[in-house]
Amino acid sequence: MMGISSVVTVLTSAARYKFLALHLGVEGIGRLGVLLTALTLCVTLFSVGIGSSGIRYVAASAEDSSGATTRAALIQGSRWLALLSLGGCLLLLPFATFGDYSDLLGGLSAGLTLSLVVAIAVSVASSGPLALLNGMGRLQELAKANIFGAILGSALTVLAVFVSPQAALATAVVSVPAVILLFASWYARPFQSGHRLNRDALWQRFRPMLVFGLAFSGSMLLASLVQLVLRLLITRDLGIEATGHYQAAWTVANVYLGFVLTALAAEFYPRISAVAQDHVELNAQVNAQAGIILTIGVPAVLAMMPAAPLLISLLYSADFTEAVPLLRWQLLGDILKLMGWSLGFLMLAKEAKRVYFLSELIWNAVFLMTALPMVKWFGLKGLGAAYGCAYAAYLIATLLFARRVSGYVISRRVLLAVVLALIAGVLMEMTIMRPAMIGGNAIEAAIILSWIVFSLYHFKFNSHIIHYVRRWI
Repeated sequence: MMGISSVVTVLTSAARYKFLALHLGVEGIGRLGVLLTALTLCVTLFSVGIGSSGIRYVAASAEDSSGATTRAALIQGSRWLALLSLGGCLLLLPFATFGDYSDLLGGLSAGLTLSLVVAIAVSVASSGPLALLNGMGRLQELAKANIFGAILGSALTVLAVFVSPQAALATAVVSVPAVILLFASWYARPFQSGHRLNRDALWQRFRPMLVFGLAFSGSMLLASLVQLVLRLLITRDLGIEATGHYQAAWTVANVYLGFVLTALAAEFYPRISAVAQDHVELNAQVNAQAGIILTIGVPAVLAMMPAAPLLISLLYSADFTEAVPLLRWQLLGDILKLMGWSLGFLMLAKEAKRVYFLSELIWNAVFLMTALPMVKWFGLKGLGAAYGCAYAAYLIATLLFARRVSGYVISRRVLLAVVLALIAGVLMEMTIMRPAMIGGNAIEAAIILSWIVFSLYHFKFNSHIIHYVRRWI
């Protein structure tokens, strides 16, 4: 069901972005990118990572007498955080709209800024019921909430386009999280205890979630801040249209590939959390998961590289062609991201908060430090190269940290697969860069098919892959 949810989310998101691109243009998508990045930054700041830590604590207490109290604390705590975010953002609203700092968000109108504030509070409130459903293993209800949010949110956005561009942008920011909150809260009601905790009981249960979530939220906050800074710098140096191109490439490279990672994480994270104290089993499951994600993810990356012009034109419009080279560079970096993804969850399962935050700090620092000069030297293409450099540093760091946390050593099979996946990606890029090459399309298809055959044979789990994909769907 999570697989179906991810597919529906991606398709409706693609339709929504396409519709907005056709009616609002590159500038509108650039402004939407700034809004969504600010939304992610503020939600990460105010939710304090309870969307991740809540899953672990609900799952750990599902079978004992403290489960009902933990679930009640999660829901009540998320509501208090939502109120805190609403109050804090409303206090800053006059400065963000009319003050000396109004240009930080690209000179947004008061209406757009207010819609951003509402979207922040709604998203923070939804983190509680979503984490509860995931922690209880209610993936079907979780998927339904995401599906309804994607479909109804996209429909409302399309209708708002006919009102005004400002209304379309405001609805695009608010509608999806608002619908998700509505359905997630409804589906989570049967798992709530029905009684409210007093202040002391709430703090006793909610405090560990906050402490554990700090590392996760800190890393996400850092990533969101870096993305916001990059978009503002691109807008300043290259113009708002360049920001729109960057938003298009970033969305395709991360959201449309990330739907696979998100769906797999819903099953993978609780599973390895249950065996976190058994290092032999934990490390074996991480290596097995790395093999699965490489087998599934690398063909998607390789296929998206030659299809980049078609994807950009189909999902946005012909005005976004400058995003194509950037997207291809980002996809090369995503090959390394696939491997690092499994190791990141290993550190979360071990509650290794410091090393998890440090690994995310390394990625963001390398990305920002390499992006700043490369944008000046190579324009938007430089961001793609910086993206790849950042994930190379991230993978090395996570391998070292995972060995320290659980004694993890990457298996020879997985290491060979990563190296060959990178070679396949480079060969694909070289083929694409020579459009006059005879049989170029056949070579591209041969690269993808060769990887699929190799990975299924190399990891020796043909039947296991089929079984896993069925469970995921």
